[in-house]
Amino acid sequence: MKKAKSYSVVETVHEPKPERKTIFSAKRIISVVVAACFLMVLPPVSGMSSGFAVSHGAAYVTARRPAQPQLISRNEALRIALRHAGVTHQAAHSIEIELRRRGGRQIYEIKFVAGRYQYEYYIDARTGRIINYRQESRRRQQSRMITRDQALRIALQHAGVPRNAARDISIELERRAGRAVYLVEFEAGRYEYRYRIDAHNGRILESSRERENDDRQRRRHRHQQRR
Repeated sequence: MKKAKSYSVVETVHEPKPERKTIFSAKRIISVVVAACFLMVLPPVSGMSSGFAVSHGAAYVTARRPAQPQLISRNEALRIALRHAGVTHQAAHSIEIELRRRGGRQIYEIKFVAGRYQYEYYIDARTGRIINYRQESRRRQQSRMITRDQALRIALQHAGVPRNAARDISIELERRAGRAVYLVEFEAGRYEYRYRIDAHNGRILESSRERENDDRQRRRHRHQQRR
């Protein structure tokens, strides 16, 4: 007879898995607390915005630079001055526009002439606000001009040349950028001097000293011998 096969039944019991819990490590917690304390005692920076963020246990500070303020254009500044003066662009001439920095802010300095008057404006380059302006009669300006002799004395004093040592003196009144300027030229020793002097306040705008070349010296020497 055949032996009957025996079978054994094994029961498998599946125990329920415990729920997973999110546990922060001590290092991450400490880093977040230290960063938060640092931001609390950090003084605010003028003109900058800061923020605090936590990502994967790390803290960081974000900062942005303030945008540079936009400046109005030179043409816009000129339009503001002309509109305030009641002068059209066609009537204005000898226009000067310079961007300067005064008192920590940028300012357009605008000068122009219209009719019998000269105008001078100072305009905030960021806001377009008129800070100061002046209107002056051109006849009054001409009456305050220095004389030719005064311009020559200023040039000779600056060059350290006595009046009797200067020769071939030339003094001309010219206008540059709407302003009266004396062009003073003379020779002394072996040098040629050239000055541009503001005819209103006597300020030296340009000065130069050049050594005479040999050909000019020979011509001047022959001219003196003929005399």
